[in-house]
This record gives sequence, structure tokens and C-alpha cells, in this order.
Amino acid sequence: MRPRVSDTITGVAIAVALVPPPVAAGIALGEGFRTQARGALLLYGTNLGAIVFGTVATVLALRLLGERPFELSRRRVTKAATIVVVLGLALGVPLAGSFTDAVGVAQSERDRRVRDGEVTLVSVVLLGRNDSYIPALAALDDGVADVLGRPVELGIRLVGVADQVASGGSRGRRRPRAD
Repeated sequence: MRPRVSDTITGVAIAVALVPPPVAAGIALGEGFRTQARGALLLYGTNLGAIVFGTVATVLALRLLGERPFELSRRRVTKAATIVVVLGLALGVPLAGSFTDAVGVAQSERDRRVRDGEVTLVSVVLLGRNDSYIPALAALDDGVADVLGRPVELGIRLVGVADQVASGGSRGRRRPRAD
């Protein structure tokens, strides 16, 4: 959109986003891995959709700012917006399905590990202000495992002090007065 920015940067970015997924899909299909090929093609579609969406959003934003690098008829803008919406819906359904499948597999694996005694589930609630220090989660996981003497999988919930007070977290207890 801007002549002073090198076209090479855009070309390389698009090539990096669009070339590897179909190549991976071809290799996966050649080896008989249909699920992996489907995932690679879904990534290709997602990257392509993001590039189209970004291009349309950029052109529209520039037009709103008063820059008109080229003329667009209302018909072309409507057509581009329609393509973005259709592409978004066409990708959104399989992406949602893929995400749901991945969550289901992860939950099944966690449940199996708990059932087989490989790991213990531990729920942790961390209270603090928004600017509170939060330890690295891997360190927290390792620390709890060391204390319990067995592998654990943490379920962590971060709760801000304001959230705690607003939800009645003090349960009506009064703070002791310092007289």
C-alpha cells in the first residue's frame, strides 16, 4: 500500500505463511497420515484467510484515514468483505472442531494418567493484586510435586484481590483492629 516499503518483505512473509503447510500436507498424505494432512491444510487456509482479512482491513483503514492508494467501488468493497466473512465461516467451523477434538484428547489423556496413578491433580488458587508477582508455572508445578513426593498436574486459577472482595470472598469476617 505504501511505495516506500519494500515489496520483498510482504512477499517473503506471505511465502513463509503459505508454502510450508501444503508441503507438509503433501508429505503427510504421501505417508498416509490423513489427520496431519488435514491439520496442515487447515493451517494453510487459516494463514490465507488471515492474509486476506489483513489486506482488506488495511485497505479499509487507509480509506477511513483519507488515503486512497487506488480507487475502490462500493461493489468491490462489498465483494471483498463478503469473501472475508465466507472464508471466516468456512475456516471457523473446522477450526472449532479441531480445537474441540484437541481439548477432548488432552482431557482423556489427563484422565487416563490420573486413573493409572501416574499423576495427581492439584487445584491451586493464587490470590493477589493485578501487579502481584506470579511465579513461573513450571516452578510452581515442580515445587508442589516435590512437597507431595509424586508427579502432579496443576489446575491453576488466578484471582485478583478486587475479584475476591467483589465476590464476597471474605465471607463476612472482619479484620482484627490494631488498637
